Amino acid sequence: MKMHRNNLNTFLKSKGYNLEQSEVSKYFGDFFQLFSSPTIKIRLSSSKSSEMLDVSSVGEPNNWFDVALVKALIERESELNKTAEIFSLITFLVQKLETVEALFDSNSYNSTKKKLEELEHKRVFQMFPNLKQEY
Repeated sequence: MKMHRNNLNTFLKSKGYNLEQSEVSKYFGDFFQLFSSPTIKIRLSSSKSSEMLDVSSVGEPNNWFDVALVKALIERESELNKTAEIFSLITFLVQKLETVEALFDSNSYNSTKKKLEELEHKRVFQMFPNLKQEY
């Protein structure tokens, strides 16, 4: 994972992103990195061997979306409950960064947010099909 983290770090810095915060725990190898651009924030973290890659709009910096859902939106994936490896999510983000930025810019964000929230909801019901759907 460290190699992928370093590759993402190098790539984002080459695109003008700032590393706002970086912390590494001395226990279990947990870490947290926060990058920012004028359009989006990117959060890469690991806690107890669970690795996460999330994106938020700078206009709504506390509303994070899983990059797996952003990928599903862009690539029109229908299986939302499959587990994505962190390496594939980092690769996707590197390859589609401009597209992701466009989805989260101030002109597109509200529409993107609505679509991602719908995908989040669909993913819950794919993961837990016996849940009562009230949406």
